[in-house]
Amino acid sequence: MLQTSCVVLPVQFAAGVSGYVVDRQTGVPISDALVVVRFEGHYDEIFPDRAVIGHREARTDAAGRFAVGAIVRPGLTAWPLYDTEARVVAVLKEGYQCPRTISVPESGEVEIGLAESLDSFTM
Repeated sequence: MLQTSCVVLPVQFAAGVSGYVVDRQTGVPISDALVVVRFEGHYDEIFPDRAVIGHREARTDAAGRFAVGAIVRPGLTAWPLYDTEARVVAVLKEGYQCPRTISVPESGEVEIGLAESLDSFTM
């Protein structure tokens, strides 16, 4: 007789992020920008420290759109107290300033407006 068994590992899950990047002044989509998303977990007011679950990067397409998939990793949590969130921590594009960190709403959709840089750099 064949028997199988299964072990369930606890996981930490944070939903994906999508959106678009535009020039703040003109509203024109910005293509080939590097978008960096950090996924964090925390226990609200009980333990205010945040733990980094991971990060992902994506490049914008010709229409300024990007998508970063959800992140799942093994990890112990005291569910349902454990909460996860995503933050856009950087958007890099030559000729533009990197914006401040953006907290991603529950919808997972963000619009990021970049301001032109006052100086130039090369990536």
